[in-house]
Amino acid sequence: MAKNHDDGVKFEQEVAELFASSGYHIQTNAQKKGFEYDLIATISGVSGLTTKIAVECKFRSRQQIGSAEVNAFIAAFKASYLENEFTHAIVVSNQRFSRGAHEAIANSSKIVLRTIDELKADMNGSTNYLSHFPEGYRSRGHASFIDLYCDRKSKKTKVNGGKSFRRVPVVDECVELIEGGKKCVFLLGDFGSGKTTISERIHSEFLNKKEGKVFPVIMYLRNLREFDNDEDFIFSHFRKAGVSSPRSMFEYLSRERKVLFILDGFDEVHSNADELERSHQFVRVMRIATLSDHVLITSRPSYFSSVQELNSLMEALVQHSKSAIINPSKKQVRSDKDAQDVLNEMNNIVSNIRKGEEIKIYNSDDVEIIKINSLSEGDIKRYISK
Repeated sequence: MAKNHDDGVKFEQEVAELFASSGYHIQTNAQKKGFEYDLIATISGVSGLTTKIAVECKFRSRQQIGSAEVNAFIAAFKASYLENEFTHAIVVSNQRFSRGAHEAIANSSKIVLRTIDELKADMNGSTNYLSHFPEGYRSRGHASFIDLYCDRKSKKTKVNGGKSFRRVPVVDECVELIEGGKKCVFLLGDFGSGKTTISERIHSEFLNKKEGKVFPVIMYLRNLREFDNDEDFIFSHFRKAGVSSPRSMFEYLSRERKVLFILDGFDEVHSNADELERSHQFVRVMRIATLSDHVLITSRPSYFSSVQELNSLMEALVQHSKSAIINPSKKQVRSDKDAQDVLNEMNNIVSNIRKGEEIKIYNSDDVEIIKINSLSEGDIKRYISK
């Protein structure tokens, strides 16, 4: 019995160290409303919310964890979770859980069962994400990808003083910009220009970098309206890749790496939206973007009613707009706007949607806009030949 007790204590310490190594503050053997919790793990999230987990540790030399033990914990947790402000609970064991144990929590969204190995994978679930997410790519074009190009201003000037342009691969340019510190990249391309394929190729490029400092998360905005909660939308993409505790993984990544959100298809959020609804969705997308270190957003420029509408949204992102992203025929973009003017402009756009909402404002040097070139005849021939 003494050995089993010692093993149980060591097991609790192992679980506590696992949570602590992921940034959680740990309380051990905490008495709460007549019940002693083995561990309480607390962390402040990137979204400003606090995650507080009640952790029950079950060490057994051989047998599975049965429904009786799990039901006893469920009863204690339900009696105290509101008072103690727990967000959820985890029962951790060195052995498997019985079918009855899994059935016991089937109707509870706040309690999960984990073996110690499963918990370790959850705490750094990037392995699952890395190996499984590419299976969920919407496009299959990345398997036979040909380089698509964009025009970028050259550092050299022409003899007559004008700016010269260079034709560069879109994927390489986006990767270089993000690795160089760009916080927000807008990738614009019309129907069939390959935005989704490019997004997935960029995602794959970062995934395959050994010891990369940037961890990419690709999300498809066409599904955004299915979710009332931004975090539910984000975490749904982790779950598709087999990550069972996406919040823990995301909190871990946000501390250890730079996180890149690739938000594909702004024009697919609401295809028949009017200008007010597009502004609403733009605000929501930028709110999601604030949870990452870098963001790449794709869209059709023709989705917007006019160049002026697109410009107004772009201007609202930066403190000092240098120029319009597309040369308008009538509107001249002011270059003397300060941060407060821009903030007021965005507030006017969303005043009838979400009063008091704060929108992330980027510096002008943080934002880059890239327009995908149409395929040339040579590009098409090369693609067909593949």
